[in-house]
Amino acid sequence: MKLQIKDLLVRTKRAVLNNFLLKLISVLMAFTLWFIVTGGTKMEETIQVRHGLERFVPDGWAIAAPMDRELELHVRGRDDSVIRLLDPGEVSRLVTINIDPGLIQPKKGVQRIELNANNVSLPSGVEVLDVRPSTVLMQIDSVISREKPVRVAVTGEPREGYRLNGEPVVEPAVVTVTGAQQIVDSIREILAEVSLDDRGMDDGVAAVTLRRIPLLNYSENAVEVALDIVEINETRAFTIDASNFDFRDGADRLSVDVDPMQIVLNITGPTSWINELRPSEIRIMLDRDLVENLDRRTPITFRSDLVVFSRPARSDLVEIRANPNDFHVIVSSR
Repeated sequence: MKLQIKDLLVRTKRAVLNNFLLKLISVLMAFTLWFIVTGGTKMEETIQVRHGLERFVPDGWAIAAPMDRELELHVRGRDDSVIRLLDPGEVSRLVTINIDPGLIQPKKGVQRIELNANNVSLPSGVEVLDVRPSTVLMQIDSVISREKPVRVAVTGEPREGYRLNGEPVVEPAVVTVTGAQQIVDSIREILAEVSLDDRGMDDGVAAVTLRRIPLLNYSENAVEVALDIVEINETRAFTIDASNFDFRDGADRLSVDVDPMQIVLNITGPTSWINELRPSEIRIMLDRDLVENLDRRTPITFRSDLVVFSRPARSDLVEIRANPNDFHVIVSSR
């Protein structure tokens, strides 16, 4: 019996010592692998992620009201090196939220989407402990497209000595908006805001970004606004007489007399133009429609379209008033 025990001990010793170093290395490697998988310092952290559930909305339907797109995930990892991967710059790439595509029904109203740790895909070695909120409310409506007018809102003041003349002209004047019906139907117009600050006559065209409403798609991101920026007006009085009158038909053979002998024209126009204008550059043009009978006194009521300037001017920028407004002319043969 003693010999059997002794023989067993010898064989055991021989088995243990045989290739002892190799066996020790194997044991150490197995322990290290076990420690990595099940052991090590574990840490927990709460991270913010965007759930991206809008991609599960059925075709022909759209989100109809703002919703909270952020989730808090309470996670645990084997070590801090894994948890550190989940910083804000990496979250969108490393975390995926999944649900059954049929969970969101194609019908108008509020949908309740229940979430838990099973809906979250994370990198290996990171465990989701909790999801908050566990319920996401999503309101959807059918998708429609409508054309909406663009309204230009003007702010600021142009360069000194200039003003905005008339209303801005926008191109395109309408933009197609696509999205949830209840949002699209609530829109009357689309706003494009343009600043006049430091603009002069050569700065009349501006590319303006539209003021967009979230959750909607627009056929245009920007529009072109034409601004008619002109010089500020100034008013001057010009005294004219018979020498400023012409008769269109046979002017070289006819002369014109005026009663009273002098008429004052109060002319309003762009500053630089009005300051350079001279009385000799102002002509009052008469014709047969006004003066039917020659050599007779004809009453005339002044109209601004009777005035012709030798110095060109935009007629829409010039205003003319006469004093007196009614006078007489006598057109006679020379």
